[in-house]
Amino acid sequence: MQSSVGEIRRRLLFLLLRAFVIVLFLSFLFFTLIIGYFLTSSSAPIPFPFFTSLEGTTLQKGIGRR
Repeated sequence: MQSSVGEIRRRLLFLLLRAFVIVLFLSFLFFTLIIGYFLTSSSAPIPFPFFTSLEGTTLQKGIGRR
């Protein structure tokens, strides 16, 4: 009886750990895609001063666009 309780406990812990890792990975992927979208979209609702000044500098020097 004792070994079956330990086996069930171990399986539940492994299942919980696997679910946590999957949710962590999906959250990281989701936020990475969202941040990438906002940084690359031309009409971002939140202006990023560093990226807009960097874009202006590259446009002035003619780097990246032909």
